[in-house]
Amino acid sequence: MSDETPTKKWLLFEDSLLVLFMAALACITMCNVLARYFTTSSFAWTEELSIFLLILVTMVGSSSAFIRYQHIRIELIINSCSSQLRQRLDWVASTVCLAFFILFTVLFIRLCLDEIEYGDISPAIGVPMWYYTIFLPLFSLLISLRLLRQWWELSTAILRGKK
Repeated sequence: MSDETPTKKWLLFEDSLLVLFMAALACITMCNVLARYFTTSSFAWTEELSIFLLILVTMVGSSSAFIRYQHIRIELIINSCSSQLRQRLDWVASTVCLAFFILFTVLFIRLCLDEIEYGDISPAIGVPMWYYTIFLPLFSLLISLRLLRQWWELSTAILRGKK
């Protein structure tokens, strides 16, 4: 029971972040639409921030989906399998996803370091690009830790089933 409470609190925090990011995205987009309607020109910075917010929503939403077992999988195949085979397929899927997000984390760290080293600047606002990309390895690491925990739980469940 004590393990459930931190997970639920973390999910509530992630859901709150998603609501905040989506609200900011909606407000920015609405401001840009109104500006285009009344002035026939748009703000260049809105596209840049919208893309950034969409990426954040995707990363936080992915983390939330993995912990809730709501990630994309083929339910038709999974539901037609025995429970033991389903457990092993979940383990394989968890292993592949974990490897992918560990690689993703490493590549995002390299991307961020490259942007710091080369001094890339965003075209619309003029801020260093690493201000945006610093969040990518952090959220990717969060997803990796979530998947590692899921993988460990599936692994121990499979091992217990063998005994």
